[in-house]
Amino acid sequence: ITAAKSDTSLFIKITQTFTLLVLVYVDDIIVTGSSKSEVVSLVTKLNSMFKLKDLGPLHYFLGIEVSLKLQANGSAAVTDPTFYRSIVGGLQYITITRPELSFSINRVCQFMHNPQEHHWKAVKRILRYLQGTVHYGLHLKKSSQLNLTAYSDSDWGSDLDDRKSTTGFCVYLGQNLVSWCSRKQQAVSRSSTEAEYRGIAAVTAELVWLKSLLSELYISVPVPKTYCDNLGAVLLAANPILHSRTKHFELDLYFVRDKVMKGEIQVIHLPARFQVADILTKSLSSFQFEEFRHKLMVTSKDNMSLRGDVKDNRKRIKSVS
Repeated sequence: ITAAKSDTSLFIKITQTFTLLVLVYVDDIIVTGSSKSEVVSLVTKLNSMFKLKDLGPLHYFLGIEVSLKLQANGSAAVTDPTFYRSIVGGLQYITITRPELSFSINRVCQFMHNPQEHHWKAVKRILRYLQGTVHYGLHLKKSSQLNLTAYSDSDWGSDLDDRKSTTGFCVYLGQNLVSWCSRKQQAVSRSSTEAEYRGIAAVTAELVWLKSLLSELYISVPVPKTYCDNLGAVLLAANPILHSRTKHFELDLYFVRDKVMKGEIQVIHLPARFQVADILTKSLSSFQFEEFRHKLMVTSKDNMSLRGDVKDNRKRIKSVS
């Protein structure tokens, strides 16, 4: 194993059968490679020369939290696939009132045909989160304005097994979340702009349906607004020129552009740090997750102000005084 010329803290060993990488920072070491047996062998040799503490799979390094994306293969098959399918099947119902879990549950649902141990670990993590937030729910409250606002996002090529992108969107009626979605796209997108545009097309179809439903209820709403953090996709929605690079998703292109030209929807650029739909397309840090969960109107029952409780509290205050 030799030190890399470009980085003295990186050590590399490459053979015809395997690759080993060792990153050293003071007394912290990351060991990875294409062969698990070679990694174990190297750790054993280092342990015989130095006193090491094996911390297992990488989760934290120099204050940085590391999260690994789920893949189809990576561990042994679960002993009871039927039990896995039963639990995951039941979890799908929780997304009716817990939109912040839509992405996570959608991911574990994709491995029902061949569930493995690392998939089951992800399911148990979801269950632990639910146990700690069992009193959380979707908060709906009276809103003075009835306008449709949507947020659309896509994580380009996020699935490491087939490189398909994940689309997520959420739609608000006034301040209340009324529709949301997290699903894998049917086709592989050749660029991040294409992936984002497919997401805009999906939420546009949802907005058209919601607007139609509201009109049947004799509720008129202003022109719905869709916020997207990809500037290229936003410009495509308003550009009447068809580029050669957009031929493979023409139907989505014309569908959204037609609605924009008719003034039925507006597509607006939004800085990525304000993109609420991020929680529906990718794993986030705990701070971002909690921030966007709050914006999805998912909150604890203790934080919900109920009229009955307010009246009861006022009575108690008067009786005490």
